[in-house]
Amino acid sequence: MKDIFERTTPEEQGLSSQAIMNFINRMEKRDIDLHSIIILRNNRLIYEAYYEPYTADELHRMFSVTKSFVSAAVGCLWGENKIDLDKPIADYFPEYSKKSSPVTKAATIRHLLKMQSPHEKTAFKQIKTDNWTEAFFKAAPTKYPGTAFSYDTSATHTLTALVEKITGQKLLDYLRDKFLREAGFSDEAYCMTDPVGVSQGGSGLMAKPMDIAVFGNIILNGGRLGEKQVIPEEYIKEATKKQSETFIKGSFFEETRGYGYHFWLCENKGFMCYGIGGQLVLIYPEKNLVFVTTADTLGNKSGISEIMTAFTETIFNDLKDEPLNEDKDSAQRLKETTESLEINFIAANPDVSGENIMDTAWKIEKNPYHLKEIAFNNKNKDFGVLILAAGGNIIPGMSAFTIGKNTHEAMLPFYCSPCSASAGFINENEFVIQFSLRGEEPGKIWFQLSRSEDNGTLLIKKTPLDGFEEFNRSYVLKFAPLKLPRYMKR
Repeated sequence: MKDIFERTTPEEQGLSSQAIMNFINRMEKRDIDLHSIIILRNNRLIYEAYYEPYTADELHRMFSVTKSFVSAAVGCLWGENKIDLDKPIADYFPEYSKKSSPVTKAATIRHLLKMQSPHEKTAFKQIKTDNWTEAFFKAAPTKYPGTAFSYDTSATHTLTALVEKITGQKLLDYLRDKFLREAGFSDEAYCMTDPVGVSQGGSGLMAKPMDIAVFGNIILNGGRLGEKQVIPEEYIKEATKKQSETFIKGSFFEETRGYGYHFWLCENKGFMCYGIGGQLVLIYPEKNLVFVTTADTLGNKSGISEIMTAFTETIFNDLKDEPLNEDKDSAQRLKETTESLEINFIAANPDVSGENIMDTAWKIEKNPYHLKEIAFNNKNKDFGVLILAAGGNIIPGMSAFTIGKNTHEAMLPFYCSPCSASAGFINENEFVIQFSLRGEEPGKIWFQLSRSEDNGTLLIKKTPLDGFEEFNRSYVLKFAPLKLPRYMKR
């Protein structure tokens, strides 16, 4: 595959290899689960890294980074004179808005871009309907549009529906035809859809990390791809400056600096595409810099802050306007570190034998999810299998795990969710397995078994935003002889 960007050393673009090492080391010390890092400067690729099992070719859920793509599509339509940003969005959807509140009918496209919609919360999460666009017009308004900021994903979804209604194309197909394909954006990337087939512009982008780096670099250059203006420059200027005040509504410091048209502002005169869980495209025009991460911080409330603070203190503050002298030792250390990066796993406890947990089975007391039994088989110093049985004719779910390290070929029981699995003993009577999910519903699921003689508790916690509800509660256990179906025995 041909490189999209010219590759240079960090030092050639005024950044030391040691600064990147400092960032990586700090993320490891803070237990931040990164999946990729990409750094572009002066339209050149100066660093690229992936944490095993993630690779350059694996699609990653980008969550609300998708919103910035929707903004770009709206900007293109505006540049084609196909929409008026100050026209009510209801005018484009008479089929849904006839019975809308006058307050909702007052909301313009620009209001939705600025997250100044009539809804305090996402409309399609308040109203049970398969048609998420209709929900925006059906939900009762809670504030007057064009006034206060509220992060309303249904506003973005409605803008996505607008793009797809006017163009007759899916969101990504339209953007591919406009500029993404020419820019090197991957053919494999796609956007998840709502139940009626509208792209989930609020959070559904599945793309490669380099895809969002490519997009960020176009925004960095004011909507230009090379010498071609692909998004109107005037629109980009408005989209990336403060349009809404967020200091009250921001959940943490980095969300308090303001909001543009589906771009967040950040310190040092930058702005960003920002998705929950650590999906970040940080853009600094004055430094000609784009910094990208994909990650899983869904179970870590301070994770985004940790990434952004570490970036500022280790990388941004190290930038120089002139090339640096090459540092062969630092460059070699960075190369070796990059080749050995891996996502987080449960550490081993060498002082625990595990004999009270492994090769045991437990009856699960009556519960709403009809889980019946959990067992741990194949007693081995490093390897085991979790077996989870449910009622009815459901085949027991199985997953391999390794002690003190990841196995990257695991599958979550009952689901076809690819994941990495690691495990460790807290003590002789407590055991934890961590499943790190990939794909459309990323996150972690932890199984913790705590034993007291013939009784126990199974505590399961999940961080994926949707689904897996049976994996988000505790269960009472009773010890039982280990009996396995014949096809499960070695």
